[in-house]
Amino acid sequence: MNLNKLSTLYLHNNQLTGQIPVEVRKLTQLQILRLAENQLEGSVPNSIFELRNLQAFECAKFHCISFLT
Repeated sequence: MNLNKLSTLYLHNNQLTGQIPVEVRKLTQLQILRLAENQLEGSVPNSIFELRNLQAFECAKFHCISFLT
């Protein structure tokens, strides 16, 4: 599956478990990533913060909403 042009990914409140996969770095056009209200654990991969187009990132584990500039 080719997700190169995906710009928005809402996965909040889906009862996801485990860690945020480092493969998220392949979503190079991603602007909004919402992962809140899941049971994710571990640290946020640095690759998320390397996404140049990412403007908003929300995660429940760390109870944070980050707006990137």
